[in-house]
Amino acid sequence: MRLRDHGNNFSSGVSFDAFVISGNLSAFCQHPQLTIPTSECTVLSELYSGTNGSGRTNHDGRFSTVNVEDRFGIKTIGSSNPKHVEGIYLQKSTGPDVPGVPSQRDGNNLSGNLPTSMSGLIYLKDLYLSENQIDGNLPVDLPSLSALQRLYAYDNQLTGSLMTGLQRLTGLQILDLHNNTLHGSLPAALGEMTGLQGLDLSSNAFV
Repeated sequence: MRLRDHGNNFSSGVSFDAFVISGNLSAFCQHPQLTIPTSECTVLSELYSGTNGSGRTNHDGRFSTVNVEDRFGIKTIGSSNPKHVEGIYLQKSTGPDVPGVPSQRDGNNLSGNLPTSMSGLIYLKDLYLSENQIDGNLPVDLPSLSALQRLYAYDNQLTGSLMTGLQRLTGLQILDLHNNTLHGSLPAALGEMTGLQGLDLSSNAFV
């Protein structure tokens, strides 16, 4: 799958992977022709570096230019720049289908930690990370992603407890975190999330 830019096709030749090799991801996010806001690029760069992005199963559609939407698993919205990140799809193919977004048969071989902050992705609706080897805690500011509708992160190695403030995710429809190592008490706020259509927290260590 390659998610393309349908309106702007820069040919600057700026290579994301060159910045990865140099370890200077922040410089990439400051590039003047970047197609998404710097705040959103920063989160994606931290996700890439923190979860062993260079070892991903599929690198189809690398950042051969500064068009972030050319990157495998990233969906943007907007007809002009800056566009905004609407979906991150790095799950395995046994997960739920996403119209127009094929999944990986063998996952994406992600490992390591999620960014400590994802608040920059204010337009994010879909976060699909299931069936990888991601560990560590969920970002504590996840409830600030007010546009979030679907969160699939089951079959990973996530630890820690569920963050407070989940009731702020008024548009959340799916929360599937089963088969991780999450623990602690379930937040009472879950009972206030009347918009949830699917909730699966099984096979964790909640009390």
